[in-house]
Amino acid sequence: MGIAARYLDELTRANQHKAVWDFDNQRKQVVEELAQSLRASIPNRDTAHDFLGALEELSQNHTFRDTSGRILSANFGYLDQLLDEKGKEKYWQIVMQPEVFKTVGNVFENANWTRDWRSEENGFIFLHNFLARLGIKEVDEVVRTVNEDSTDLMLCLSGLEQERPGAIQVLHSFYGIRNFGRWGKEFLTEQYDCHGDTTKPYGLLITALDDRGDDGKEAFRKDGGRGKTHSLDKHFVRAIEVASAPELVQRLNLLKDMYGHEHQIDFCVLTGHGASESICLSAIGDKLGSLAVGQDFSRLYRWFSPDATIVLQSCSTGAQGGLAQTISRQSGLRVIAPPVSAGCTMYYRYEGDRVIAEPDYRIAVNETNELGSFDYVQPAMYIAGELVDPTSGEYTSYFKGLAEHRAESPDRKGNVW
Repeated sequence: MGIAARYLDELTRANQHKAVWDFDNQRKQVVEELAQSLRASIPNRDTAHDFLGALEELSQNHTFRDTSGRILSANFGYLDQLLDEKGKEKYWQIVMQPEVFKTVGNVFENANWTRDWRSEENGFIFLHNFLARLGIKEVDEVVRTVNEDSTDLMLCLSGLEQERPGAIQVLHSFYGIRNFGRWGKEFLTEQYDCHGDTTKPYGLLITALDDRGDDGKEAFRKDGGRGKTHSLDKHFVRAIEVASAPELVQRLNLLKDMYGHEHQIDFCVLTGHGASESICLSAIGDKLGSLAVGQDFSRLYRWFSPDATIVLQSCSTGAQGGLAQTISRQSGLRVIAPPVSAGCTMYYRYEGDRVIAEPDYRIAVNETNELGSFDYVQPAMYIAGELVDPTSGEYTSYFKGLAEHRAESPDRKGNVW
């Protein structure tokens, strides 16, 4: 290739990676200063060599996604531990980039591509240091949400901190959010931006902290009952995560204190692994928590509006004598739940100013769970503890939108809770 051709090729690549080049130009001095600090402060030259190589790649390479990302992924975990406070600030200036967090997510999702088990270990250290730096108390609970979709988690965390400094701390401390990847950056950014705003009524999404089933797999990490909430322009939608019944009470009281007597909860979707008489909220270490028949649900009227509806996305909780009927009987509220093990897709619509929350329960009819291979499950609706007749006008009116949803997306299936 001639000189002119090489120049044009370099120019094309430069335009394609302008954002990366801008990053290099802006950060180069910071990287070099930090490298000098490391040279002076790390007595073990062999150890220092790898760390310095990672930093110098950041300042010299034009492609941040490849070589530098791989070098960084093998060493980033320990850098924070070797630096003084001034050095740590410079370090986080360098690595607070989506591409770095994406690299960490890739390590979690496919650690073998580095052929080095230490990469995944360093990834956990990196995430732990990042969260601790933000003042997160339950760091281990957030780290535990690392799974096969960890790139989503890491990009959500880096995006929130870059675009809304302080958002992660508020979302965690007030709303109990640990599984940030479950909700996504867009949804959580909106929740943070509206924090403290009481100008509209609100609905609530309550999701169990632990969503791992008997097979060890996460069931609802991608939704948590969010469904089509973007259509609810007359309401705010608040999401909380809870690990126990006492924590649920704590979160509900925080919301009540924020809204005062101005608004109560107009609708609620509660998501977690269920059996007929219980919903598992957490099975992490000593934080074993559940909602179950035998507990007192009579206080719910303090937080919910009289006409509120509670939807359970939890297997079999709609069985007669089960949890849904118990909650409805004690609270006097309308409670909807599946009478058998079933997946769910949530839909929302308005009737005037009233929110109608419609769960579309389905169950696979074969082991392969192929698209379209499911049966519809008739929801169980309890009002003040009484099972409503499915042929009654109120019942059919409440779920009249489901026929339209099913016609629009005949292949849609929810996850099995």
